Amino acid sequence: MSTQYDQIGSRHKSLEDSPVGEVDFESTSKALGDVSGLKVLDLACGIGRWSKWLVNNGAKEVVGIDISEGMIKGAKDMQAGLPKELAQKLDFSVKDCGLPLTVEEGGFDLVLGAWYLSNASDHEGLVTMFRNVLINLKPGGRFLGIVPNAFVPMYEAYDIHGLRMDMNEQAAEGHWKCTLSYKADNIAFKTNIRLHGLYERAATEAGLGEIRWRPYVLPKGDQREEQGFWDEFKLRPHLCLLECYRSA
Repeated sequence: MSTQYDQIGSRHKSLEDSPVGEVDFESTSKALGDVSGLKVLDLACGIGRWSKWLVNNGAKEVVGIDISEGMIKGAKDMQAGLPKELAQKLDFSVKDCGLPLTVEEGGFDLVLGAWYLSNASDHEGLVTMFRNVLINLKPGGRFLGIVPNAFVPMYEAYDIHGLRMDMNEQAAEGHWKCTLSYKADNIAFKTNIRLHGLYERAATEAGLGEIRWRPYVLPKGDQREEQGFWDEFKLRPHLCLLECYRSA
């Protein structure tokens, strides 16, 4: 199964290690909180950045799914380098998370979707993704999704700290099809940017509730903030974090 992400593979780590990737890490790890003893489904897991973090922080089992064979190869390479007691808690496989997907019905305490929902090309596809979350969550289980900034309309290009997003077309009211690129390693892929109300509508339609948005977090102890490094970023952060639950 060939995708735009197969051409990126493990090069994606350069984006993860970039300044905006640092914000991703601080924001997501804080929002995840205590994962001790949890069974987690990592949708659009990429090369396994968060799957690795989850087992390192006490998750008892993590299942990572991604459409890209190249990304899953990177995740399995990462897994092979871990101590056995951590590696055996991880399971990676190639599947299309954008199609109806039941990994284990009602089997997971937490579903993570880091840059998962932004792959949905239309409203129906977004609802399907949220339904995948719902069906795999235990009653009372939590979903955490990371998406492009959902509070700023995409009327002009985003270009901060090497990360660029350009609008290709407006697909619907509050929905833009874009190209995201990271200049330092010549990474580029298509993505979708939506305003927050479209996510909330789709999540509700899928049956999820207690929808809330969480703030980004800058890297800890970062002297760059005092030097003004993040000033432009603060005016227009590149990400938002969406949290919702399956009813108990």
